[in-house]
Amino acid sequence: MTQLRQALDEANRKATQGSQQIQGEVLENELKDILTRNFPTDLVEDVPTGIRGADLIHRVRDPYSRELGIILWESKNTKAFSAEWIKKLKDDRILAKADVCILVSSVLPEGIRHFGLYEGIWVTEPEYFLPLTQALRDKILALAEQGKSLVGREEKMELLYGYLSGPEFRAKIENVIGAFRSMKDDLDAEKRSMQRIWSKREKELERIINNTSMLYGDMQGIMGANLGKIEYLELSAGDGGEGDSEKDGE
Repeated sequence: MTQLRQALDEANRKATQGSQQIQGEVLENELKDILTRNFPTDLVEDVPTGIRGADLIHRVRDPYSRELGIILWESKNTKAFSAEWIKKLKDDRILAKADVCILVSSVLPEGIRHFGLYEGIWVTEPEYFLPLTQALRDKILALAEQGKSLVGREEKMELLYGYLSGPEFRAKIENVIGAFRSMKDDLDAEKRSMQRIWSKREKELERIINNTSMLYGDMQGIMGANLGKIEYLELSAGDGGEGDSEKDGE
């Protein structure tokens, strides 16, 4: 009975291990399929020989198939989290020359909820791995673009300095200044011309108004109150008109 019980326990243990291994393989295949569908420009492949702690190598590429970074993937489907997984992934990251490592697990370490960075390795539950991948992938692309802009920075600075200190740049600046100077001269000449025209017109208007005022005064002397008033030509209060009216009333 003891031997039979031991044999049954051993068979049950092997069956459990086999079931977990099958579940892990299913998770790994689903992971690869989902990554391939959602990031068609990238290359997702099984790890090469020598990298035993990881499942997939995810090569992030731009639309021109240029590799910009590597994400190393490992998937686990167990009831307990093991710190050994993290150690193995850190070693595999060096072998794969990966920029980021992501561990997909149904059980996360203590203190991590849904997903997070744990001892330098990203850990996530299966339902959160896709948005996490999108965020990390965008970061890899942004860093690659930034690095590309810094390539040859010293050479670019030398070229810029040479251009700014050269005769071509000076000639272009002089042409711009010359164009502005010509525009200002034309504006000043037009302004002086308009001032002369305005001054001439102002004097003519003053003559017309003065002559009209004298004519209005002559007609008032002849027609008296029968002549209608023209307010503009009447004396204002400040000119003594109000005082004259009071005097006439007295």
